[in-house]
Amino acid sequence: MRVCLGEACRSMGAGALFADAKAALGQGGKAEISAVYCLGNCALSPAVMVDDTLHGRMTAERLSQIVAGTEP
Repeated sequence: MRVCLGEACRSMGAGALFADAKAALGQGGKAEISAVYCLGNCALSPAVMVDDTLHGRMTAERLSQIVAGTEP
């Protein structure tokens, strides 16, 4: 998983999202998480890439659903 921490994403809360995701994923060892500085999705920030799928307007709740495999 890659969380964008570029300027646009950070201004939309990506810093907190990254910290939450790192804490949640680090506990179970479910996935690797890294910070990147542009996913090219600034208009839909904050952006996250899970596997090879780009997700925009990410929230902590949606990220939890994606990780759990329950996102609609």
